[in-house]
Amino acid sequence: MYGIITGDIINSRRIDAKAREYLYAALQQFLKTLQVEGWLKKVEQTGGDSFQCEVVDVKQVLRIALMIKCFVKANTITAPSSKQADATKKTLPATANAGVRIAASIGGVDFMKKKLSASDGEAFILASEALATLKTTYSELALLTSQPLLNASLASTIVLLDALAQKYFGRQAAVILQKLQFKKEEEVATIMGISQPGVNQAAKSAQWYAVEIALKYIEDQITLAYAC
Repeated sequence: MYGIITGDIINSRRIDAKAREYLYAALQQFLKTLQVEGWLKKVEQTGGDSFQCEVVDVKQVLRIALMIKCFVKANTITAPSSKQADATKKTLPATANAGVRIAASIGGVDFMKKKLSASDGEAFILASEALATLKTTYSELALLTSQPLLNASLASTIVLLDALAQKYFGRQAAVILQKLQFKKEEEVATIMGISQPGVNQAAKSAQWYAVEIALKYIEDQITLAYAC
């Protein structure tokens, strides 16, 4: 079984050009970092605002999708100004409506090429179908697997996770991103340069406890279904 993630930036063309350029570059670097750290096998960014990834551990496919969502949420507040002469180094606000639509899938693959865009099979088809569905709903996160009963059992939990994640912004998103990677609050505080109470408060306001329980349930169900 393969875990595939595909997604795109929402309302990308409404973002200021310089802010959009910054966001695309930052996202590309983040995906490469996840690859180096062993979360992703392959990464491909197409058309600037679209991307596709293959995960290392299929049971973590939704966790990694949430990491990407949180990264974008944490980086759509401001972006560097293009005015080099600006001594105050002001930032350009990104569009408040900017976000990311992400579809994850678990399934077989007919053939896997060096480039994900040249690969095909069930997992790629499921991810593409899930992303197309998201474009006609209010949801921004989806998971489709090769097992219909598993999909049905996870659907409502994923909707609730998506509803929480859509409300994240700034520090909340940045803290949840770190906690999704199993980092302790002391470590998150050091990485972000804030106090541990600040990390704790951000995690509480983002309802991390609920996200953690929901993800454990989802990952346990995937493990049972695929013996992974």
